[in-house]
Amino acid sequence: MKIIDMRMRPPFGGFLDGMLYNVEGNRRMAERRGLEIAPSVLEKSMDLLLQEMDESGVSLGVVTIRKTNGCRNEEVVDLLNRYPGRFIGIPQIDPLEGEAALREIEEYVINGPCRGIIVEPNHLCSPEHWYITDSRAFPVYEMCQKNNIPLLFTYGGRLVRDQGYLDPVYADRLGFMFPELKMVFCHGGWPHIVQMCHAAAQHPNIYISADVYMMNFTAGWQDYVTAANYQLQDQMLFGSAYPIVSLKESVDRYVSCLRKEVVNKIMYENAAGLFRIE
Repeated sequence: MKIIDMRMRPPFGGFLDGMLYNVEGNRRMAERRGLEIAPSVLEKSMDLLLQEMDESGVSLGVVTIRKTNGCRNEEVVDLLNRYPGRFIGIPQIDPLEGEAALREIEEYVINGPCRGIIVEPNHLCSPEHWYITDSRAFPVYEMCQKNNIPLLFTYGGRLVRDQGYLDPVYADRLGFMFPELKMVFCHGGWPHIVQMCHAAAQHPNIYISADVYMMNFTAGWQDYVTAANYQLQDQMLFGSAYPIVSLKESVDRYVSCLRKEVVNKIMYENAAGLFRIE
């Protein structure tokens, strides 16, 4: 079985300087979840990560840059050049930067090796918090829609200042405004799970990548599982959120709760279609 991991932060570049590779912090988080830390995280080793990807069946890792975590967009290009065929690069774009944001999309995606962009409108460390229906972001959305560029949002989880920014009603509204724009809601809008699933059910161009929040150490995870197994089987995507969870454990936890009829869709086919991978 081939697998595309929609949320991977490898031990590379600026990721190593951020909280994701604080070993003691990772250890405490793993203990609360009944998990073990992957050897590649402890050793901060790309070679071990590639080995773990092969052993877990992960053929492609989707690497989402986070500038507020010390990363730079040019690092993902370096990663793609050093490890060809192993990763999908997703630079972070700030739509509020206007023309500069559009130039970055042209540089990294339209004329570059990356296959999508990610925006973080309400992350705790973002310089300004904004709703995803803010009209200042529309030029970026329009460029992505025109050029068939997948747009990923970090939309859910704990690192937000105000959960009101995560209300899935805004995703629903965007679905009507931009019906051809492929949107992926990473962290799945957690904890607004049922409402997020409703937005996806309304709009076939909305995808949910709940990553760690679809695993059984998270409150409400069963609703994501129900959606993946039935109503949203063509719009749910696998993600590990590595290094928070090891690849092996994340793959095992997903596969164990999915019907055999939908496993390939969730683990590979939906993401392959999203990124136009043959």
